[in-house]
Amino acid sequence: MRTGQLTAEQITKKAELLKRDSSPQRTLDDQAIDQYTQDRVVEAYDPRRKGARGDFKPKPIGTGTVGMMVDRNVNVLRPKPFCRVIALGGIKAEDHASGTLEPWLNTIIWEAQGDFDVWNTGILDLDLIGEAWSKVLPAPQFWRDDQYQDLVDAWNALVAEGADEKEIKRAKEKARVYRRDNCAIVWRYVDPISVYPVWDERGIAEIYEIRTLTKGEIEALGGDIGNNKEAEVIEWANHTHVASVLGTKDGLVNKVTGKAIEPKFLKRPWEHGLGDHPYVRIQRDPIRKNKSGHSRRGSFYHLRFMSESLDETITDWRTVMRKEVESPPIIKMNPRLRQRLGLEEKSIDVSPNEPLILYMDEDGTEDAARYPTATVNPQLGAYFSLVATYADRAGGWRPQVIGQGPSGESAVRFSEGRQAALGELGVAHGNLEKGFARVGELFFRSALSLDQEITVRGVDKKGKGKEITVTPDDIRENERMTRGKIKLGLPVDKGGAVIRATALTDPQHPLVTDNYAREAELDIEAPQDMADALAEQKVVNAMIDIGIQKQVQRAALSGGRLTPADAEALLNDLKDMPELAQMIAVGGLAEEDRSALLGQLSRGNANKLQKGTLQQESQLESLNG
Repeated sequence: MRTGQLTAEQITKKAELLKRDSSPQRTLDDQAIDQYTQDRVVEAYDPRRKGARGDFKPKPIGTGTVGMMVDRNVNVLRPKPFCRVIALGGIKAEDHASGTLEPWLNTIIWEAQGDFDVWNTGILDLDLIGEAWSKVLPAPQFWRDDQYQDLVDAWNALVAEGADEKEIKRAKEKARVYRRDNCAIVWRYVDPISVYPVWDERGIAEIYEIRTLTKGEIEALGGDIGNNKEAEVIEWANHTHVASVLGTKDGLVNKVTGKAIEPKFLKRPWEHGLGDHPYVRIQRDPIRKNKSGHSRRGSFYHLRFMSESLDETITDWRTVMRKEVESPPIIKMNPRLRQRLGLEEKSIDVSPNEPLILYMDEDGTEDAARYPTATVNPQLGAYFSLVATYADRAGGWRPQVIGQGPSGESAVRFSEGRQAALGELGVAHGNLEKGFARVGELFFRSALSLDQEITVRGVDKKGKGKEITVTPDDIRENERMTRGKIKLGLPVDKGGAVIRATALTDPQHPLVTDNYAREAELDIEAPQDMADALAEQKVVNAMIDIGIQKQVQRAALSGGRLTPADAEALLNDLKDMPELAQMIAVGGLAEEDRSALLGQLSRGNANKLQKGTLQQESQLESLNG
């Protein structure tokens, strides 16, 4: 059902059916998490129960194969993504995309996740479990609370009273700042184990998300579960509506009456206005239909049995050795022997680092030994090495990905590492980029749903900062033009990137625009701002060149020496220039004039440095020199 609403009972019944049918996948997910966190209690051999397993539970030993493999993949995929907007329509469209839409989108996305690390947690889920889920929704209630309404009322009251213009501007600014600091779009992490999508011929039709919330969390949302400490909450969404249902018909019971509590809405269905469902699903690698009932797989999938075998083997190995160490000593006493020798001791004290005296004669002897324990099978070490080798071949250890290898082969190893990572993580990397593009699309759709101007950054009082604001008209028809861009966390040849960017923007035969090269090759997130800064820098450099020429002409006309008036004029011209430009400008003057001017300029620069107003020399250069 892509559109329309369901009752609380319908949502609950469907969610329970989906949860029941997904038990094989849930078992696989739990196995992946247990192997990553090494929470499994590994069985060990117990000689006291004739080979029975499970009675004696020693401290388990994990090889960490799954955890290290997953963490390595996550670190390669983790670099911060960037959302691009495809510009169609020439220079104006490109300026609008790179100068307005992209800065707004790549700022609000990270603000909307709040204190939750949505993206990085999702990458871990993607590699470990095989899927990453998140949710983007407009939250108009953030702009409808009493605090914001009071600010708006105060602003309107000043306007109605005809108050001073400055007071009206201050009141308006307070309301704007409140809207800026309370983002009305939320991006939330979703546990992939709790999500149950329903598909139709066009894709995902609706989603059921089953979460367990505490009594306090439910009460904060306006719900009541009586004496129960926690309850299940079902988040339901389709392409037009979202809703939250509290309790399940069989899962939530009133502890006083003993009767099941009927499901009810925690949040009644409301129209989100996205024109699509609000969830983002990112899949690692595809999996075909199978007898096991698995619908997704993480990077550990082909290692799950070998990893368990390695953990069990090394745990059994350690258990046998620890039992041998902890095995108590056995002393065989001979009372008749001691009586013949005239000894009265009837017991023996055994202490560490103390000699133990035992006796013997022709008719008897005393012995010392340890309690017998199980021994290690000689083939255990060979078996462990064999399984570890196959685990490495299956991806458990790939030293080339991190550039590990013999000395002097780092360049070769880095190249091999990039090729291996691009090959083995290519599908995951591509799907992450598509997933982040989906995140950007939902943010655009959320802004259209709110149908209001949204500001993420205002102009400062001095006008030095650019305002980042979008209106519905700025976004409309750009919803599907988002593209995710993620650089893999691998060794990168920056010099090669500069060469490629220069070749692509060759003035004689340019293949792409300068902004595209800055963004695609040099990872510059605000290419239009960089272009503007370069243009300003060219103007400054031109002014410096003109100033230098003027001073050289003055010096030539005065015979190489400056008059007091010329020196004062030159000082005024140079005081606001960067230090490097100052030194170049006075370099051609006579020694006396150069020393005097440099001394005065140095004192002026020191004063400006204390005030924090010293202009720094820019290192910006154009791609074409």
